[in-house]
Amino acid sequence: MKPVIIVSTFPNKTVTKKIANQLVKKKLVACVNITKIDSVYSWKGLT
Repeated sequence: MKPVIIVSTFPNKTVTKKIANQLVKKKLVACVNITKIDSVYSWKGLT
């Protein structure tokens, strides 16, 4: 089995921790890393 890394965002830390705990509890993931993300991107031609 090959390792997989999934990157996702959530609306707040409370939701993030709830989902992370459920994924670990159900053994769907071995580990969840929670970090603060700063993003820079173009949206509909605006930067």
